[in-house]
Amino acid sequence: MPRPLSLVGAVLAALLLGALVGALLSRRRAAADAPGAEPVPADAWFDGLLVGWLGMVAVATLTPLSRFGMLAGTPEVVLTPLERLAGAPGIYALVNVLLLAPVGLLLVLRGARARIGAAIACGTAVSFTVEVLQLAHPDRVTNVDDLVLNTAGVVAGALLGAVLRPSLTRSRRRRAPADRPPPDR
Repeated sequence: MPRPLSLVGAVLAALLLGALVGALLSRRRAAADAPGAEPVPADAWFDGLLVGWLGMVAVATLTPLSRFGMLAGTPEVVLTPLERLAGAPGIYALVNVLLLAPVGLLLVLRGARARIGAAIACGTAVSFTVEVLQLAHPDRVTNVDDLVLNTAGVVAGALLGAVLRPSLTRSRRRRAPADRPPPDR
């Protein structure tokens, strides 16, 4: 029977897959840039990290816990906000807030412009999708509090991204064409 360590391995594998995707996208985008253009691979890395993080979220939230030797919960649907949150340990709320915060952060940091609203909408859709998919698992609980806490994490991540973005944008600016050395051929 698999142990909880198997869950950690699956999560790490998802994150490593994301790093691989980031590396491959970075190389591909650099090769596709105009000759002599300085590539900006940061977006590719952000994409890879996002893929890896979403893979980790899928493994951590959609895999039946009994497959990893953990105690299975009683399947239920909790649609009353704060019904279970008041009696839950603080770590429950913290984990749910942190679960999707990187989604908001990475979506705001990548691309030409910060799109905070779009990042929040996307992260909320991910959380909603996870909760709906958990309905199909016999040992998972679908809880509206998870949706609220996940969305709070997405908002926090997006706002952090908006704060960090100006410094990252300055460091990623391309050099002007006149300052570039001619390409080697």
